[in-house]
Amino acid sequence: MRWFSLILFFVFLSACQKESIDLEITELDSQTNDNIYDITFVGDDIAYYCGGQLWKTGVIGKSTDGGNTWTTILETDNVLFTIVFKNENEGVALGFSGRAWKTTDGGANWSLTESYPNYPVFSDAQFITPDKLIVAAGFNYYSGGFASYFFEGQGFGDSLINQDMQTLHLFDETEGIMAGYGGVYKTYNAARDWEPIDVRGDYFKDIAFNSGNEGILVGYQGRVLHSNDKGESWQKNTKKSNFFTTKGNLESVAVYNRQAFICGQNGTFYYSDNFFEGNWAEVNTSLNRDFLCIRLKDENTGFICGSDGLILMFKY
Repeated sequence: MRWFSLILFFVFLSACQKESIDLEITELDSQTNDNIYDITFVGDDIAYYCGGQLWKTGVIGKSTDGGNTWTTILETDNVLFTIVFKNENEGVALGFSGRAWKTTDGGANWSLTESYPNYPVFSDAQFITPDKLIVAAGFNYYSGGFASYFFEGQGFGDSLINQDMQTLHLFDETEGIMAGYGGVYKTYNAARDWEPIDVRGDYFKDIAFNSGNEGILVGYQGRVLHSNDKGESWQKNTKKSNFFTTKGNLESVAVYNRQAFICGQNGTFYYSDNFFEGNWAEVNTSLNRDFLCIRLKDENTGFICGSDGLILMFKY
């Protein structure tokens, strides 16, 4: 395990003066060499990750001490992209080949749900009711939509959108937003119907909202958009338009109030103390690994997961 702290000095792109942020960054032992694609926290102490290697392996890990130490609790034969829990004991991990692994005892045992061939790639998921998950899903760029997964049964349902969907955010049991390859959609009736939002121009990879109506949408080719109306409309976020587009390869975003963090491939890591002002700074971790997911545990602690079993914990 490696421990290191970085004091980083940034130049915000819209200002002439220097700003700084002191981040304590710790590289943790994930107990796996597989890529890690998602981390979810269930309370202050319990956390899970999932990942793997396409066509080869899948893995789920668990922490019981707030993410400081991890244990591998499931190894399988294909990659898992998203993991979601409704309480400390009941959760689902989903991924390639339309698979869903379910646990009802905090990860001690897992049962494999029958594969779902319509959309063989499950990318993101969230409970809309205690029994029902909405899953962003797809097959290729021009085939996808969402799948409904029923926790207590084996049934699936779907809606064809003809675009690969990568990420979603549900505000409540009726309203939510979903994005993916060149498209953003919104539902007002518990995912029975999805209406297109006029947003284009990237392969959208992740979306995050704070406790209000404000959120960020990031694209693989470097586009960053923000909304203040639950995704009804989106505006270009950065004041210098080529700050992100020259970097590209964005994978994930997390927000707390108006603080925001974005990560991506080849060690890409950005921070904003107020994303609505479009001010961003690059965080240099001296790592060239792919950062695939970023999650905030609370107002002081965040986690990045990525290639080859990478887990970073940072304090801000």
